[in-house]
Amino acid sequence: MNDRAPRLVRIASMLALSACGGVSTTPRTVPAAFPAADAAHAEPSTGDAEALRARDDAAQARLAIVAEAEAQRARDAGQAQRAEADSARDRAARMDAAWQMEQQTRASLVERDVAEQQRFVERVLAARVGTLDAPTTDTPPLCADRTDLEALRTMAQSGESASGAAAELVSVLDPYCARFERWTHPDEGGRRALDAYFAHLARLEGWMRDLERCVDAVGSEQARCRNATSDTERAAGDEASRILSLLAAHRAELAFVMTDQVRFPCTTPTLGRIDSDLTWAGSVARAQMPHLPRRAEQVCEALGVHGPQLREARRALGRALDHAESQGRARMRQLTEARDQLGAQAPPPPAAR
Repeated sequence: MNDRAPRLVRIASMLALSACGGVSTTPRTVPAAFPAADAAHAEPSTGDAEALRARDDAAQARLAIVAEAEAQRARDAGQAQRAEADSARDRAARMDAAWQMEQQTRASLVERDVAEQQRFVERVLAARVGTLDAPTTDTPPLCADRTDLEALRTMAQSGESASGAAAELVSVLDPYCARFERWTHPDEGGRRALDAYFAHLARLEGWMRDLERCVDAVGSEQARCRNATSDTERAAGDEASRILSLLAAHRAELAFVMTDQVRFPCTTPTLGRIDSDLTWAGSVARAQMPHLPRRAEQVCEALGVHGPQLREARRALGRALDHAESQGRARMRQLTEARDQLGAQAPPPPAAR
C-alpha cells in the first residue's frame, strides 16, 4: 500500500526542475526514464501478492504459536505457584495441628500429675488423722483399717509422679503400724517377754503364800520358814495377804492377754498403786514388788509400744508426714504453674506464604 510514495516523490522533483527553468509553465513531458523508474515501483502482480500474503500468514502463524507457548508457560508457572502455595499451606496446617496436639498432650500429662499430687496430699492428711490425731491407747485407725495405707502403697508402686514420696511415707508408716500389730499379736520376742512376766507373777504369788503359811507354822515347817526367810512375823503375813490381793487384781487386768484376746497393758491401776502408793515392810516384798511395774514396761519394750518408744515413733512419723505434705503441695504448685503456662502460650506464627 506504500508503493505510490516513490512516484509522488519523483513527480514533485520534476515539478521543481520545471520551475527552475522559467521557460514555460506547461508541464514537460515526463522523460522516458521515469516510466522505467515507475515500472520498478508498479503495483505487484497477483502472484506476488499471494506470495506476500502467504508469508504474512506464515509469520502470523509463527507469532501465534510463540504467543500460545508463552501463554502456556505462564499458565504452567501460575499453576506451579498455586500448587506450591497450597503445599505450603498444607505443611503449615499440619505443623499447626502437630504443635497443637503436642501442647494438648503435654497439658494432659501435667494435668494428670496435678491430680496425682492432689490425691497424694489427701492421703497424707488422712494418714495424719489416722495416726497422730488418734488416741495412743489403741491401734491407730490407719493401722487397724489399712485402707489409706494400702492406697499409699499402691501409689508408691504406680511409678507416677507421687510414687517416690508415697514410698518414703509408707516406709515410715509400716514399722509404726507393725508396733501395734505385735502388741495385738506378739511375735516370738514379745511372747518370751510375756511368758517371763507371768512366770514372775507366779513366783511372787508363791512367795506370798509361803509367807502366809510361815506366820502360823510350827515344828519342822517353822524351821524351814526361818531358813527360807526371816519374815515370819504376823505383820509379814498380813502384808503377804495384801500383796496376794494386789496380784489377784493385777491378774484380772491381764485376763485373756495370753490368748491374744486382750493386749498386754503397759500400765494398769494396780501397777500404778504399786509404783507410787505402797510401802513394803517384808524383805521379799521390798525386793520384788517395786520392780513389778518396771517388768511390765520391759514387756512393752519387747513389743515396741513402751511409752518412750511410741513417743519417739510418733515424732518421727510427724516429721515424715510434715515433709510429705510440704513436698506434695510444692510439687502441686509447680505443676499448676506449668499447666497455666501451657494454656497461656500462643499458637506458633503462621508459615510464610
